[in-house]
Amino acid sequence: MGAKRVNPRKPKGTPAGGQFAPADHADDAVDLPAVSLPKRDFAIAMLDRDDESFAKHYTPQQILDNAPRIYEYMNECGDDADSVSREALFAYAAEELGVDYEVLYDKWMSGVKPIIRA
Repeated sequence: MGAKRVNPRKPKGTPAGGQFAPADHADDAVDLPAVSLPKRDFAIAMLDRDDESFAKHYTPQQILDNAPRIYEYMNECGDDADSVSREALFAYAAEELGVDYEVLYDKWMSGVKPIIRA
């Protein structure tokens, strides 16, 4: 059995479990171990933040209040905004607030402006 291939381009915070490969480097796929983290810990890992800085910028209420513009908010907080991180934040906030994930998702979708192509 050969050595396990590791993708040197794997960004920090890549989700655990499944496969990761940049779209233009599918041949560099890496199998990631499946692990189960509490929703808050997963969101912290996805954003590559420490506990204190996460708590400062991403309280459940801040996530809910900024749901319609979550990508802009994440950028303002100095984070790269992507769908996996958004989903991790929404799952954490929903659990902490005692609401369904769909509440945050629907609020986010209400703020999304349609793309109109000419």
